[in-house]
Amino acid sequence: MLWGLWLSCPAAWPSSPARRGAPRAPHPPRAPHVLSELSTDAPGAPQLALAAAAAAGDWRGALVRLDELSAAAARVPPRCFDDAITACARAAPPQWELALSLLDRMAAAGYVPRHVAFHSAMAACARGGEWERAARLLDAMGRAGVPPSGVTFRTLMAGALRSAQWQRTLELLQRLRDREGAADERSYGMALAACRGAARGARAAALLQTMRSDGVVPSQWHLTEALTACALAGEHAEANKVWRMLCDAPEELSHLAYVARLRERARAADSAEALALLRTMRERNLSPDIVAHNAALDACARAGAWREASQLLAEMREGEVAPNGYSYRAVIQACGAGGQWEKSIDLLQQYESHDQRVDVKVYGAAINACQRCGQWERCVGLLEQMRAAGATIDHGCYGATLEACHKAEQWQLVHSLLFQMRRDAIITPDTMRPYHKRMWQQAKRELGYFKEKPTPKHKRKARAERNEFFKKKKSSISRKRSV
Repeated sequence: MLWGLWLSCPAAWPSSPARRGAPRAPHPPRAPHVLSELSTDAPGAPQLALAAAAAAGDWRGALVRLDELSAAAARVPPRCFDDAITACARAAPPQWELALSLLDRMAAAGYVPRHVAFHSAMAACARGGEWERAARLLDAMGRAGVPPSGVTFRTLMAGALRSAQWQRTLELLQRLRDREGAADERSYGMALAACRGAARGARAAALLQTMRSDGVVPSQWHLTEALTACALAGEHAEANKVWRMLCDAPEELSHLAYVARLRERARAADSAEALALLRTMRERNLSPDIVAHNAALDACARAGAWREASQLLAEMREGEVAPNGYSYRAVIQACGAGGQWEKSIDLLQQYESHDQRVDVKVYGAAINACQRCGQWERCVGLLEQMRAAGATIDHGCYGATLEACHKAEQWQLVHSLLFQMRRDAIITPDTMRPYHKRMWQQAKRELGYFKEKPTPKHKRKARAERNEFFKKKKSSISRKRSV
């Protein structure tokens, strides 16, 4: 009968995907049925039910089975505690407090927690955002005489990566290398992801060299992570080295690698290579999507290549990839950098006819383009158009219009715009920037709203006495010289 119960619960098999860590189907829908089948008085059935609850992440069912075992037997096997802690770690959300309490309960029962218990408790704390508690469990392992393994460090690295602790992630990688002599591809992947999240391009490039020294060949995914880190850090020389490593790799470059290079070239304002990369993707049938096209348009916008950006936008409208608001905004920025404010207005009208909605970012790009070309009337007109459409005007739109009117010495508009910004809570007297205060005072002075405060009577009297004193002293000095 026990063998039949074992076969009826695949999640409890030692060789099942749930035990091996492979992708598994969601178990919670069928977990109640499995537990009902295992709710018998057969020997070993409660342990199997507890294993099934652990595989399904059913922490409530696991705790119920553990309490039943504690009431029925004088001593609960340590494997049952391991399964209960595993259920807490796999729960959604993870029950890290219960996992830690089960560790204490296991120690109170006279057991030394094993690797499985410590690792599951670490995973529960890491998934629950309690990374410091997970790190303290590493010290608890040392006090319990349980040596940490590679799984221990990888579990902590995953928690540090989830908590954006990039320095701690690299420290754990170094401790893993010091303990085992080298790290595996997964550990290096988490370290590179941490460098990418913190925009540490130089550290990512150094990690690639460390991988090669450990005999680990960086995969295309590792190189792409390092390339993205270099792009976010603005370290284009290191990015070029990583790109050459990608090109020299034996496997064909993926869509993700090309997109990472396009974004890096966009930050470097290299429109020529960005457009060449886009053509290469089409030649290799990689079907560049909207992300790749927008990255190329961003490169054109930063380089001021408005002709190339306009041509690429026309190709997108005629092709399979439909442009979105980011696409129009990039082309409008390119036109503004090239002094083509009329083209910016035309593109804004095209976007409105295409999308039928007001996009504050697209309007802001058009206002910035007119401001760079000294078209303050257009800036004010676009701002009024946004207000008439019921759009929420942000600080960027107000700021660009204010700058254009200030340069044109339109003091009445400067005063009115600053008043509207204060009325709309864009700025407050406490958050007003110094140049806003200077604009406000200058506009009031030019419009005659700013009156000089009269000098108080006591200050006038002190000034007259001081002048009289220096006058007498000067006359006495001149008499002495004449004598």
